[in-house]
Amino acid sequence: FFRQTFFQDVTIARSEDWPKGHRLHSTNLEPFDDSNSVKVTVETMDSGDWTLRVKTHKNVHEDLFYVKVLSVIATFLISCVVSMNLMERKLNKKLLYKIMPPDAIKKLHRGQTVVEKYNIVSIFFSDIVGFTSMCGEMRPLQVMKMLNELYNQFDKLVEKHGVYKVETIGDAYMVVGGAPNRLPAPEAAERVALFALEAMDFVKNFRTTDGDKVIIRAGIASGPAVAGVVGTSMPRYCFFGDTVNLASRMESNSLKL
Repeated sequence: FFRQTFFQDVTIARSEDWPKGHRLHSTNLEPFDDSNSVKVTVETMDSGDWTLRVKTHKNVHEDLFYVKVLSVIATFLISCVVSMNLMERKLNKKLLYKIMPPDAIKKLHRGQTVVEKYNIVSIFFSDIVGFTSMCGEMRPLQVMKMLNELYNQFDKLVEKHGVYKVETIGDAYMVVGGAPNRLPAPEAAERVALFALEAMDFVKNFRTTDGDKVIIRAGIASGPAVAGVVGTSMPRYCFFGDTVNLASRMESNSLKL
């Protein structure tokens, strides 16, 4: 860039062919003087001292202005792209941590099998009484809307009591205490019990936006369990063991509300 700007019209000759005091000049530049140039003395081995004058081309400032503008625009665009990528990664990470525990995600990223054993956990199961008949009377969109309204409130109670929502299967809602964050057995059971009691109290006064009333049954069981991720397609963090089956039987054999 600078070679084209400053020296495009300069003719180079051997030093011995130049008369003493001859100045190298370009037809594109104004005359050099003390007001517009800097004088530098350079010592050479065979031709004595050379006095060089250097000045800025009158168009360079304009060229550099456009370069600066383009640099600022390019920097802004790159910053926006990087910021959007970082924000998207943060949102994806946050969503992934809601689906699966962080420790399980790290193991999956390392290609490891996720299997964790818990000596004592407390598991809560609930389902909606008469859900099958309700589905026969309601449109599918109404059923989904009803479940979404109900379980959004349950999700808030999950956050409040510090328990872990395992999954929803149709109208069944499953919560565990003492896993994946390990807690003393009494504390885990207390958290699940308080969650269950508040969920029951909420359902007693709950009405959907369409005015439908919902009645649930619930059951709790405490004991050993194993948690892990099975398969690679749509992986889920699931719990296995007799404690899970017992909690489900406690729910299915309980009285409504």
